[in-house]
Amino acid sequence: LYDWEIKDALDPAGVSDGLAELATHSSGAIASAHMYQLSSLAFLVFLAGIAALAEPPGRVIAWLGALLAAMSAVVDIPLDASLVVVATHGGSPLVADPAVRAADVALLGLGAVIDTWQGFLSGGGFILLGLAAWRGRYWPRWLAGLAIGNGVLELLSDLDLMPVIPSF
Repeated sequence: LYDWEIKDALDPAGVSDGLAELATHSSGAIASAHMYQLSSLAFLVFLAGIAALAEPPGRVIAWLGALLAAMSAVVDIPLDASLVVVATHGGSPLVADPAVRAADVALLGLGAVIDTWQGFLSGGGFILLGLAAWRGRYWPRWLAGLAIGNGVLELLSDLDLMPVIPSF
C-alpha cells in the first residue's frame, strides 16, 4: 500500500481509492503490517551482524550503511502501525464520518511521503554496506553487487526515475 508515489499521496482521490482497497482487505492488511513490523525488528539484528563482519578498512562504511538501513527499518515500524489504525477503520461505521475519513486520508498520505524519504536511507545504507563488503571481500562479490544494485534501484525508485512495470 505504501508503494505510492508522493504525487499519489497528495491526490485525495488516489488516497481515497487506497482506503477503499484497504477496507476490502483489512484483516489481511493488519496481519501483513504486524508481520512486517516483526521482520523489521529482525532486520535490525541482521544489520548489526553484517556490519560486525567488516574488517577495519571498511568497518566505518559498513557501520554507517547499517545505521542508515536500520534507521529506515525503525521508521517503517510506526508507518505500519498507521496502516493498522486505518485498516481497523475499514469495517467501522466511523468511516462514514467525514472527519475520520479525512484523518485516514491524511494518515495514509503522510505515510506515503515518509515512506519515500525513508527509502533514501535504506537505499544509501545498502549501497554503503555493499561497497564495504566489495572492498573488504568478506562477502562474495556477487552478493556485494546485489546489495549495491538493491540500493541503487531503491534510490531510483524513490526519485521517480524507475520505469513503471505494468502488473498483470
